Amino acid sequence: GRLAAPLARLLAWVRWTAEALEALRERRAVTPPGGPSSSEPEAANGDPEGLVDEIGARRGRNFAAVQRRGIDVWEWAGALPDGSTLTPYRLLGAAVAMDGAVLAELRGTA
Repeated sequence: GRLAAPLARLLAWVRWTAEALEALRERRAVTPPGGPSSSEPEAANGDPEGLVDEIGARRGRNFAAVQRRGIDVWEWAGALPDGSTLTPYRLLGAAVAMDGAVLAELRGTA
């Protein structure tokens, strides 16, 4: 039970990453995490194995979405509501940082 909460937060981040990449590709403004987004139900009803499976599957799709665009992907950019610019590089860097934070939390609760 204690593993589900950090994994659910990571899944929400991975979902948001997909939405942000789509917004960047379409040159739209990016809604920050926690803002209005898709209304997908929670995965696997909080089951840690189901959450990990969905995180992995969605991560793979996010990577493929960037990979298949070639070098042009690095030119994508979008504005956040605070006026800052989000790029794929910054987005993927934040994803790596989120992974580290969740792993550290899981190590402390496992």
